[in-house]
Amino acid sequence: MRYKKLSLWSVLFLHFFVLLQPVVTEAGNSLPTLDERKVLLTYYGTDDTTMANIHFLDSSLSGLFEQVDMIELDKLKEEDLHHHDIVVYYASKEGASKNK
Repeated sequence: MRYKKLSLWSVLFLHFFVLLQPVVTEAGNSLPTLDERKVLLTYYGTDDTTMANIHFLDSSLSGLFEQVDMIELDKLKEEDLHHHDIVVYYASKEGASKNK
């Protein structure tokens, strides 16, 4: 499976778009509030610029979410998706600047 790298603006838009969505299951039950939910940040590579961006997003999300987990995209497993409510795909700063 291939994933497209997103620009910083795309990620920020996606983040705020997801926050505006109603949190309701198919059965009509409400999910936990945002501060009780977990966020999984997936990213490309382990270079310094990527990690700097992840730390920035991590610090900005930590006030909204109880737990922010970070995992490299190529290490993402299907079971990881079942333990998190929101998934944000993020590219390195180099990739983001190319997509402006």
